[in-house]
Amino acid sequence: MSGETVTRHAFLALRDEHGFIKEGFDFLDEKRQLLAQRILVEHAAYRVRRDALAEAWASALVALANALGEGGLLALSVAAPPRIHLELPERERLAHFGVPLLDAELATQDAPDASSGLQRRCAVAFVHVTRCATSAAATAGNLHRLIAEYRRTDRRARALENVVLPEVGRRLHEIEAALEDGDLEETLRTRLAIANGAGLL
Repeated sequence: MSGETVTRHAFLALRDEHGFIKEGFDFLDEKRQLLAQRILVEHAAYRVRRDALAEAWASALVALANALGEGGLLALSVAAPPRIHLELPERERLAHFGVPLLDAELATQDAPDASSGLQRRCAVAFVHVTRCATSAAATAGNLHRLIAEYRRTDRRARALENVVLPEVGRRLHEIEAALEDGDLEETLRTRLAIANGAGLL
């Protein structure tokens, strides 16, 4: 504390600052825990949608093989594709944290065509693959945003916990010790003055 004026006012101000920093850390720590919980929820949803995508892809490959076996590549390539419209409705926002969590869905409109039943089933199967992939991609995006926010929050919380709070706590201890030393010196001077005054009487 050399070169720094030690006053009780400075001690009280620093103690208030330490309290504000502690409140900030508590908020970040709670936010970190809530984000971690939400990441687990989104990860579980992603695993379900990823498995659904894998199943849809396997079924689509079977449908493709059947359609190729029936009419060949040429017949399949000239079949009219279904109309696809992508909708991205915002599902919700994580409370107070500003992390957008989205659900994405594909809306399809069937186009009239003269394709066979197997070709039709092939088209429907691949549309289902696209629908599952879109849903899984939206959940994967949610995970990426949540993890990025968790990492930012974790860095800030660790900085407060491991750097700022210990440093402010150390300064508080030094000021408190300096004030106690000053009070002790003042007490000794007062007693000495009283003793000297009594000796003069």
